[in-house]
Amino acid sequence: MLDGLWAEGNNACMLCYWDKIAKTDFAVGQSGYCGNPTSWRGEMTVRNSSRPIARVFRATAAPGCRNELLEKFHSSSATLVNSKVGCLKYRILEPVDASASEVVFESIWRDLDAIKAAFGDAWQQSYLPEGYSALMTAYSVQHFLVSESSIAK
Repeated sequence: MLDGLWAEGNNACMLCYWDKIAKTDFAVGQSGYCGNPTSWRGEMTVRNSSRPIARVFRATAAPGCRNELLEKFHSSSATLVNSKVGCLKYRILEPVDASASEVVFESIWRDLDAIKAAFGDAWQQSYLPEGYSALMTAYSVQHFLVSESSIAK
């Protein structure tokens, strides 16, 4: 699970980790953030908003809810991103280990402006359609610049 960075009880969140290893792509504000990705309040500025952006939503399914959460990803999450201008593609990722509870919904966007247009001022926060929160025990959303060589072959 994120190499232990996001596990319950751990004080390091993915954003803290990312800030330490990849300052070249993101400038993270110092207004404070902690081990809980949902409580992060720093400011993030992407230097080159014309590059494609990956929006990565990670969720830990509640016990017995993994399949239902994946079904929601395939239906309502897919419908949502497909309805937004600027979404280039999406992928739903589930672990090979059938007993693992983390699932991922990744969408690739034309640029940061497309994400902001789709999600508004709350673009840095997780968007949860109705019925999602009861299916999860934890979740987060992060944004990553996409290398051009990884977009198409």
